[in-house]
Amino acid sequence: MILTSCRATIQEPMAVTPPLATVTPMPTSAPTEAPSEAYRGIGYALSPQYQIMFSPDVWQLENNTLYHKSLAACAIELRPLVGGVSGAMQETTETYGGFDWLVRYFIDERFISYYTTASGANTFVVFLRLPAAAESVDSCRSAAKDVMHTFKLAVE
Repeated sequence: MILTSCRATIQEPMAVTPPLATVTPMPTSAPTEAPSEAYRGIGYALSPQYQIMFSPDVWQLENNTLYHKSLAACAIELRPLVGGVSGAMQETTETYGGFDWLVRYFIDERFISYYTTASGANTFVVFLRLPAAAESVDSCRSAAKDVMHTFKLAVE
C-alpha cells in the first residue's frame, strides 16, 4: 500500500465525447437471477471496445455511468479521461476479468480509480464514486466488484 499526500483532482473528459453505451439484454445462466445487460465502452485513443455486464435491477445506465439504484451516490463512471488522478490514496492491485488492475482508493474524495493496460498497450480506466455514508461504502464496493469481474475485451 502506498500513501501519498497531494489533493486529488479528476481532469475533464476528452474534447471528443465517447459514444453512448450500447446496451444489449443478455440471458443469465441461473433462472432465479435478474437478466443482465451488456455495456460496451471504449478505452483511451484507439483501444478496442470493452464489455461489462450489469443487472438492470441493481444499476441504472445514464451517459456512460452506472448509478446504483439503492445506494445513493454509488456510481461507476465508464468513460475515458485525459490525464490521470493524483492525491492522497491507498494503492493495490486486483484482478478483474482476467486482467490485473491498479486500484487507487482516494480516501478524502470518496472514489476509487481502476486502471489496466489490458491487451498490451490498450488502456482502460473506470472510476467508482463512493457514498458519503460510511455504512454504504462496503456495499457499493462489493456491487462494483461484481460488475468489474465481468470486464472483457469486446469481439466485433
